[in-house]
Amino acid sequence: DNCILVIFAFIINYIYGSIGVLSQDTFAYFDTSYRVLQGSIPFVDYWTVSGPFIDFFQATIFYILGVSWKSYILSGSLINILITILLYNVLREYKLSRKINLFYCLCFSILANPSMGVPFPDHFSSFFSLGAILLFLILIKKKDTFYWTAIPFLFFIAFFSKQTPATYLLFSFLIILAFYLYLYKKINFIKYFILSSFLCLSIFILFLYINSINFENFINQYILFPR
Repeated sequence: DNCILVIFAFIINYIYGSIGVLSQDTFAYFDTSYRVLQGSIPFVDYWTVSGPFIDFFQATIFYILGVSWKSYILSGSLINILITILLYNVLREYKLSRKINLFYCLCFSILANPSMGVPFPDHFSSFFSLGAILLFLILIKKKDTFYWTAIPFLFFIAFFSKQTPATYLLFSFLIILAFYLYLYKKINFIKYFILSSFLCLSIFILFLYINSINFENFINQYILFPR
């Protein structure tokens, strides 16, 4: 089933991404990713109101596979695969019928990234936030500490793909987490969650420092202006 979903999620996004373009939205991160590849820095060399993670992610794909429309669509297909496979495995943990699970996830892969086809901030922010929530649903079943360390990273990536809906979903998740703590009295995971959150904050500070990004520029561009 996983192989079927991987192939289908890749192909369906690749097909839809090849049909046409939305002149401004479609090329937005093609341009900025190429600039990063040429040495430009977000918040310093160009105005950044969303998606610095996408800039670096796509720049890495360009570096490996070359700057082309095909490698641009490819990264969208990879994200489509990851979120589809994650959803499938969560539903499997909850003992959903194999055929129904496969059907739902095939439908999901059509509705997910193919609506844009290429890397796009709203999609990435939604998918990585959804990924964090899905990991939490797995945690309820498996109690694996690894997932507690992964959840803050997914919200971190989601926020730096786009501020919304990541921020709203993060606050909603924290409220649910508080209820989870109250009902089940399980706090052993807190140290992993806090440690991972601190590591995300450290990565952010290090990123600003290494690239000589003025914190005020970040606040103005990424927080105040989009409001």
